[in-house]
Amino acid sequence: MAKNDYAEGRKKHLEEYAQRKNMPIGGSWQGKGEYDHILKIEDGRTRCEVVKKYNVLEGIDCDLLTTKLHSDAHHLNSSQILCYNFFRPYIDENGGASQSLVDLLLNQGISIEQGAKCTFEYTDNLDKMEKPRDKPTEFDFHIIGSDVEVFFEIKYTENGFGDAKKDDNHKEKYELVYKPLLEKAPCLNHTPEFEEFAKLYQLYRNAIRITDKNKHLILLYPKNNTTVNKEATTFLENKIKEEYRGNIHILYWEDIVKEGELYKKYFAE
Repeated sequence: MAKNDYAEGRKKHLEEYAQRKNMPIGGSWQGKGEYDHILKIEDGRTRCEVVKKYNVLEGIDCDLLTTKLHSDAHHLNSSQILCYNFFRPYIDENGGASQSLVDLLLNQGISIEQGAKCTFEYTDNLDKMEKPRDKPTEFDFHIIGSDVEVFFEIKYTENGFGDAKKDDNHKEKYELVYKPLLEKAPCLNHTPEFEEFAKLYQLYRNAIRITDKNKHLILLYPKNNTTVNKEATTFLENKIKEEYRGNIHILYWEDIVKEGELYKKYFAE
């Protein structure tokens, strides 16, 4: 896989940010090395405790931090924790959308009501199989109102959207679960064969949720992450029917985060 210059630059920035904050950096990845953009899990702490203390921004309530923490949630470049740091302040004490979140979505042409239910790491079980070898899709963030549903896919320093192994397990699930869903997905301009589906696995799994005009998918990532941006824009232009392109939104972090501690941590130069 080609080197992602954006990712390398952000990791260096996060190292410097962590050093200024006196964070315990130098954690390992897959049991190897010492990386200064990874927090150390030590002193008997759990990953969750380390994430809450150091990776969640000061002043942000950890009450909605999901127990479904990713294995890299203690990495300073974790898109899961970036998602939480951004959206948690937009959620009220009842787990509903604040007026600020209503306004943010209205700027994208999506109208939800104040108090619409918000969930981190949301699963709708649309693509669930009885066999546990392949988990159903989990969305980083999700909002459902009285008549509108919004799915969020969040990226930061990733090299792209996820693909799938071209093994027998995924071929079986494609035939039994995904192909029927792809065939009836109104937003797609064709039904992909397995090879294409596996290459664009995450994007297709997201797109099949757009079953009518009241459902929306927001792909939220840095514009400067050119590998992610190219994959998203190409998918939208080549795989989605023109009449449904208004239901899949590309939103750039740079357009909505311009100041404050979140900006200093993740996006400052």
